[in-house]
Amino acid sequence: MNTPTRVSIVAALLLLGNGCDGLFDTGRELQQTPPVTSRDASVDRPGEAPPPTCPAVTPDPALDYPAMCRHYCDTLDETSRYLALSRGEAPAAEGSVSQTCYDLRCVPKCVDQALCFTQCEAAATQYAAVCGNAPDAGSDTVCRLSVEDHDAACRAGCNPLAPPPPANLD
Repeated sequence: MNTPTRVSIVAALLLLGNGCDGLFDTGRELQQTPPVTSRDASVDRPGEAPPPTCPAVTPDPALDYPAMCRHYCDTLDETSRYLALSRGEAPAAEGSVSQTCYDLRCVPKCVDQALCFTQCEAAATQYAAVCGNAPDAGSDTVCRLSVEDHDAACRAGCNPLAPPPPANLD
């Protein structure tokens, strides 16, 4: 190592200091809690709604958004269960992801129809991994449908029509 390189390294070490007592954070020990520098959900006041976790989508008025989004969350739940099965692991209980998903993703309107279809693609991959070689679809409680029928049912769930407006009875 030449002299200019050694001088540069020594100068950098002297400027940065020694460990946590260096130039940048001299006012606190490692065991102290860092200061809150941004909004912290743990200090919210009760009854205050948390800020949205995503930009809200504008739902297509021809779709039943709550039904489509519930289907998305149910499919996300199903995808995680089939992923666990494909890995030889015990799946979580049915519905364990769905309600949390609905609260965090559907209430603030984070899910659009394209995301629902994308989730169906992910579910189809995991379903095929578990049920693709099933001897007879329908005879198994895990693989109730053929891979094709499962995918078609999933995609149909992403396209629920909005209920018609009430008839005007004047």
